[in-house]
Amino acid sequence: MDVVVSDQAQRFEGHVDSWTERAIDAIAQNTIAGAAELAEQGADVLLRCARVDETATLAAFNEQVLRISIALIRAQPAMAPLVNLANTALWGLDACRTHADARTRLAALVRDFKRRLRMHETTIAEAVLPLIPDRATVLTHSRSATVRAALLLAQRAGRQLTVVCTEGARTMRGA
Repeated sequence: MDVVVSDQAQRFEGHVDSWTERAIDAIAQNTIAGAAELAEQGADVLLRCARVDETATLAAFNEQVLRISIALIRAQPAMAPLVNLANTALWGLDACRTHADARTRLAALVRDFKRRLRMHETTIAEAVLPLIPDRATVLTHSRSATVRAALLLAQRAGRQLTVVCTEGARTMRGA
């Protein structure tokens, strides 16, 4: 079946299984999750690709990963971590010489990408902790797992905070 990731996304030629199509469409339709959360979901799609791959050759596998990567980027083109995920996967597969090696390599690359996403979130939260004083009022414009991690760390450090979120979903425009 041809992949259509959303009404807003562009259609492209290529075949993926129905689970992958639904997962990518869910990412495209998600107006609540932040960039890191969407990248985690995209990473899960690529992990599944490595696990349940039914392609017969290295070239076919690489083409499948390319199609999925393009669909992920088109699903949420403003979310840089999805582009980073696609780059990580595609550049990492470039050196693979066998189909089995590519599947194993993709799974390792994506697991490492997910680990780095979590690590960056923690690193950022620790870096901004000194900038959040006790009894601060924090204004955030939208949902972000990274901002949430920083605020929770500040709370665990004993800071009392007031948080104002002006927009909880990207398409609500402040509602």
